[in-house]
Amino acid sequence: MRSENFLVVGAHGNVGSEVVAALLARGHHVVAPVRRPGRSLPPGATSIVADIADPTTLGIDLAAIQGMFVMAGHRGLTRLLRLAREHNVRHAVLLSAAAAEHRTHDNALTSYHLRAEEAVAESGLNWTFLRPQSFCSNALRWVPEINSGGDVRLPFPDLAVACVDPRDLGEIAALALTEPGHAGNAYRVTGPEALLPAEQLATVSTQTGIPLRGVPLNDQDTRAHLLRDNPEPIVNAFFALYRRGGLDESMLTRTVSDLLGRAPGSFADWVTRHRERFTHG
Repeated sequence: MRSENFLVVGAHGNVGSEVVAALLARGHHVVAPVRRPGRSLPPGATSIVADIADPTTLGIDLAAIQGMFVMAGHRGLTRLLRLAREHNVRHAVLLSAAAAEHRTHDNALTSYHLRAEEAVAESGLNWTFLRPQSFCSNALRWVPEINSGGDVRLPFPDLAVACVDPRDLGEIAALALTEPGHAGNAYRVTGPEALLPAEQLATVSTQTGIPLRGVPLNDQDTRAHLLRDNPEPIVNAFFALYRRGGLDESMLTRTVSDLLGRAPGSFADWVTRHRERFTHG
């Protein structure tokens, strides 16, 4: 297989970094737009200072790019897709979310991802959507409470989630970008088992050796807790999805095993690989 060039948006993120690693492992080159210089990438990946909100700042020849990995939420996504189409970029893989399956704009979270899917589908590029459930890396939201030595608050304590290892998403994205047969597919990606928040926290405690105590929050306290970091429409969207039956993240799919030929990564395995992120903040 000849080496090709791929654009990866969010290359330093939990998922984007795994896309970079998977493409490099396949012998390809990665170009990663970043807003500020300074953060390093693995050999074989090149960072360029650019703002996706203004794709004209990319400063690269998109004609040399065979495919790209993009995410919902970037203000310049539509313009980037238009430029990619004009320069004959072959394929776009979009990181969406399982919530997009509901195909409604009445929910802020669903609409957020659905708008991105619509933009990619209408771009004229070949496309693949990745629709994961919650990420294993979402557990990092507990780090400030762990570092402070306090109890860990657990919103929606009764909801089990088969969370997804970002490494699985990276490998599926690389597969879709470099091998035929994935254009026009939307993949619901899950982990291998559904765990309650308390079970996830117990796993973190076991793997890190840090004694941790979870405090389950009722719905009223959950709302107040979420409003500290999220706008009200997003919090309302969480409650609509999780309390009114809009989204079941406990479901399991065979996507990882069917596409990658192995079992999906478990939450325990992910924590083991990232243990130091909990112990050092």
